[in-house]
Amino acid sequence: MRYGVKAQDGETVLNLKCPPDLQLFLREKYPEWVLPSYHMSKTHWISVVIASDMPEDEIKQLIKLSYEITESGKRAKNG
Repeated sequence: MRYGVKAQDGETVLNLKCPPDLQLFLREKYPEWVLPSYHMSKTHWISVVIASDMPEDEIKQLIKLSYEITESGKRAKNG
């Protein structure tokens, strides 16, 4: 997971992994704050603008989900 990346306009964004159906839902719900992730798979990754109107609890839940998804992938590769 990549975090604390500065966008061109100076805002901080998080790149987070999430299921494709959730990604589409979030991009529709927060079109200015949840974007296709830069330099990542647009199907599984989103960029979330931190200085946004998106509720902090929702951002924290997305961070936790992203961590769980990436960790389960690591465990599966390592057997």
